[in-house]
Amino acid sequence: MADGSSTGASGGSQAYTPYTIRLTPTKGYGMFATQQIQQGACILEESPLVVFPSAEEGDQTPWHMALRIEVAALSPSDKAKFFGLHCCVDELEDEYKKHVRQDLFETGEFDHMDSPALDAELELVSREIRIRNTNCTQFASRSESGCGIYYTYSRINHSCVPNAYGTCDAANNMYLRALRPISLGEEITISYHEQDNLPRDERAKMIESWHFTCSCPACDGPERDKHEILRMDMMDIEGTLHGYDLAPQRQGGPLVEQGLLFLPDENAALLAIRYIGVFAAAGIKGPSKTETYERASKYCTSLGSFQAAVNLAELAHRHECIVHGEDMAGWTQKLLKRARRRLEKEAQASDAEDGQDSVLLRASQEAMRGF
Repeated sequence: MADGSSTGASGGSQAYTPYTIRLTPTKGYGMFATQQIQQGACILEESPLVVFPSAEEGDQTPWHMALRIEVAALSPSDKAKFFGLHCCVDELEDEYKKHVRQDLFETGEFDHMDSPALDAELELVSREIRIRNTNCTQFASRSESGCGIYYTYSRINHSCVPNAYGTCDAANNMYLRALRPISLGEEITISYHEQDNLPRDERAKMIESWHFTCSCPACDGPERDKHEILRMDMMDIEGTLHGYDLAPQRQGGPLVEQGLLFLPDENAALLAIRYIGVFAAAGIKGPSKTETYERASKYCTSLGSFQAAVNLAELAHRHECIVHGEDMAGWTQKLLKRARRRLEKEAQASDAEDGQDSVLLRASQEAMRGF
């Protein structure tokens, strides 16, 4: 779709298209900004070409047969879009093809297992599966879980330091938003695996199924060693923070009583706030960064630093609005409201807040300045 317009399965076009889709010298198609794009702006809104259950749902119908039904029901124009999508694998494994052949034969549409018509259908379904495996997007909405294939969204290339993030609403519509300001002509990228805090070798394993080598700044370039050090730092911090209760407001629980988790102290809260800064230095701005704000806010609440907790909850909400949009940031809005209520409730107590110059308060204020 070289003109850059976005048309979903419903046939409607998105009026606002600050991008174009074009071929690149080495990565196939890619999405590029045709104007300056502000942080948090919705770049793309798209309905799926096909939606089908995930392979893990255990439906009575094998997922590849559900995919066959969905593709067969497409309009001629949407079917052409589907089969125009990239396949990163030329053939399915022989054992898997045997299972697909058996499933096709059991539909009763073919006279015998050696039918030429069955061979032709097997080749068609094989191609559908390979397109699905290359382009499907997992989603989990309030209404259902499964996979969707989005024509324009499928053209976006991967980066371990992406500048955009895609999320689905309850109706499985895809919304692509800018994680940071994007310049005119800059390629718009997403992460294919959302594990961008892992070391380079582990990230490479996560994209093996797409059969390409990532050349983003974190994987290839003059600053890749700096990115690697930051990600190793993130792994160390995450490992330490996993030893603390993620719901410290309970002031204990079975795991704490058994010594398997610890209630956070001031050092843990400061480390959680420092983690936010490492995310920023590494250029990682996806939903996992929202969770770091949430964790730090809860730790501060448990330690009685309620203004710091409000500051960090506010950052969590602001960041979630960038990633998912204000309409889908309800949980961080609740986090912020709870933190504010706790601050108001304790405002009259002389020992409720550790002074306006507490270590945690200053750290949270520094995080706000660095947002």
